[in-house]
Amino acid sequence: MKTEIIPAINVNTFQEVEEKLNVLKEAFVGASDAPEWVQIDVADGSFTDDTRWHNPDDLSGIDTEFRVELHLMIDNIDNQIEKWFSPFVHRIIFHLETSDQPSETIRKIKEKGFQVGIAIKPGGRWEEFVPYLEDVDLVQFLAVTPGKSGDKMQEQILDDISDFSVQYPLIPIQIDGGITKENIEEANAAGAGLIVAGSAIFGAKNIARAYSNLVDSI
Repeated sequence: MKTEIIPAINVNTFQEVEEKLNVLKEAFVGASDAPEWVQIDVADGSFTDDTRWHNPDDLSGIDTEFRVELHLMIDNIDNQIEKWFSPFVHRIIFHLETSDQPSETIRKIKEKGFQVGIAIKPGGRWEEFVPYLEDVDLVQFLAVTPGKSGDKMQEQILDDISDFSVQYPLIPIQIDGGITKENIEEANAAGAGLIVAGSAIFGAKNIARAYSNLVDSI
C-alpha cells in the first residue's frame, strides 16, 4: 500500500483555511511530488478544549485542486453529519467517541458518495474499530489530544497501530498528530500508511521542502 503524507490545516477561521490552501498550491507549482490530499480540521469546542473553524456553510467557497478530507472533532455527530456533506469534500472522518450510532452515520456518509474514516483519540481501544471495518475506507489513530496543532505525538499510539495492523493488515491506517521528520519513519513502520502532518509542513519556511523531507524520511 502506497504511503501518503497529508498536509493538515488547523486554524480558527475560514479565511485562514483559504490562505493555507493557496499557500499549499503555490508551494507545489510545477512540482512532481505534490500531495494529493489535504485535511481540514473542524472543532466547535464540544469535543475539544479549543475551538477551530467549524462553519459548514463556508465549504461552498472552497476552491482547490487538492482532495479535501474533513476531520470532524464534534460531539453528537450523528445529528450533525449531514451539515458537512459538500461537493467540495471527498472524505469525512469522525470520532467513534462522538457517535451513538456509528453504523448509521457511516451509512449516511457512504450513501452520499464520500469516503469515510473512523477515528479514536489517545486512550481509546483499537478494538472499537472492529465492528465497522467492512464499511469504512480507513481508521485514524489520533496521536495527540484533539484540538490545537503542534502537540507532541503520544508514543503509545505506535504500539496500538502496530497491534491493529497485525490483526487487520488490509485496512488503511491513518496517524494524525505530532508527526515530525524524526518520528515519521517509526509511525510508518508501525503500520500507518496515511500520515497527517500539520506543523511539520506549515510551520516550515519552505513548505515544499518540508513535505519532501518527510517523504524522504520514510
